[in-house]
Amino acid sequence: MTIDKSRETRVIDVDPDETSTLLKKLIAVRSVNPSLDKTSSEKGVAELIASELERFGLEVRLQKVSDDRFNVIGQLTGEDPGRVIMLNGHMDTVNTRDPIPEPTLDADGAMHGRGACDMKGGLAAMMLALKKLKQSNRRLKASVQFSAVVDEEYLSVGTQKLLTEYRPSAVIVGEPTELKLAVAQKGAQRFEIETFGRAAHGSAPELGIDAIANMALVIQKIGQLASIRVPNHPLLGAPRIHASTIEGGSGWNVVPDYCKLRVERRSLPGESPSGLEIMEQMLAELSAGNKDFSGRVRLVVDRKPMETSKTERLVTLMQDVVERVLGKRPATTGVPYWTDAAHFAADHGIPTCIFGPGSVAQAHADDEYVSIDQVIKAAQVYALVAELF
Repeated sequence: MTIDKSRETRVIDVDPDETSTLLKKLIAVRSVNPSLDKTSSEKGVAELIASELERFGLEVRLQKVSDDRFNVIGQLTGEDPGRVIMLNGHMDTVNTRDPIPEPTLDADGAMHGRGACDMKGGLAAMMLALKKLKQSNRRLKASVQFSAVVDEEYLSVGTQKLLTEYRPSAVIVGEPTELKLAVAQKGAQRFEIETFGRAAHGSAPELGIDAIANMALVIQKIGQLASIRVPNHPLLGAPRIHASTIEGGSGWNVVPDYCKLRVERRSLPGESPSGLEIMEQMLAELSAGNKDFSGRVRLVVDRKPMETSKTERLVTLMQDVVERVLGKRPATTGVPYWTDAAHFAADHGIPTCIFGPGSVAQAHADDEYVSIDQVIKAAQVYALVAELF
C-alpha cells in the first residue's frame, strides 16, 4: 500500500517544548508496578493521562482492571467506526532507586527519568498525535483508539482486560525500537526444573545422591542444547536461554536430596520442537546416561512470540509513513524482548507492529532516558498512520 497522493496529507508539527512538558509530567508521577513495589501503582499516571486526553477533547474512558488499577482509553471516532486502529502503551515501570530523581532534560535533548524510555516517551508521542489530529479536524477514515494499560512489566493483566471489550482492526505498540519497524518479537517461557537425590551424612557422601551435583549437569546441558536446537528465525535469530535462580540443600553436613532451578527461555514464532519438549528431552538425555539422575520440569509461564506478515496492510502503510517522516524506507525487523504485542497478534490474530522512541539499551537502566526528537518523530508517524489507515 502507498500513501494516497490525492489526499492533502502532511506531517504534523509537534512543538519540542510541549513534548518536553508532557513527558516531564508523565515521568514525575511514580508508576512502579505494584507487584514490584507494593507502595506504588499506576493510578496517579492513569488519572493524569485521562485528564490530559479530556483536555485535548477526546472521548475518554477508564476501564477498571482491579482495585485502584485502571486502563485509560481515548478515542477519536472516524467515518467508519467499525474499523479501528489502536495505539497501545503501558503505564507501569520497573522499580527505581530512592529518592526518586526528578525528570531532567539534558543539553543534548534527552529526557532522563524512570519510565522515560520504557515507555512514557511512547505514551507521550501517542497522546500528542491524538491531540494534533483533534486540533486539525483532519478527516479520519477509521476510528483511532489510544490505550494506556497497567501491568505490562509483570503479568499483562491490563492488556488482557482491554481485549475483553476492545478488538481493534490493527495495533501499534509504542515500545522503544529506536524508530525501527518491528513486526516480530520473541516469546518468554519460564520453567522450574527439579532434581532429586538421597540425603546422607556429610562424612559419608557416597551413601547419598547429590541433587545439587545433578543440577550442575542440567546447567551445563542448558549451556549447550546443541542436539535439540531449533532453526534460527530470519528476524529474531536464535532462541535464548539462561539460568535465573537456584535453591537446594538443607545444611552444611547433609548431602542434598533436592534442588530447584528457575530458567527463562526466549522462544521463536512457529518453532518446533516446543520449549517444553526441549527441556523434557534434555532431562531424558541426562537420565539415560546416569542411573543416579532424577529430574522433572514444569512450564510456569508461557508468553507467546508474535510475527506479523511483511505484506500486511498495516506494515506497508507504516513503511510508507516512516519513509515520509524520516526520509528513509525502513526494513522490517524483530525485537528480542517481549511486549503486549503478543496478546493482540498471537492471541487474537490482530495485525500488530512495534514502533516507538528510545532504545532497549536505556530501558530499565539506572539512568533511563529518551530523545525528545525521537518522541516528536514517533508522534508524527502515529498521527499520519492514524489519518491514513
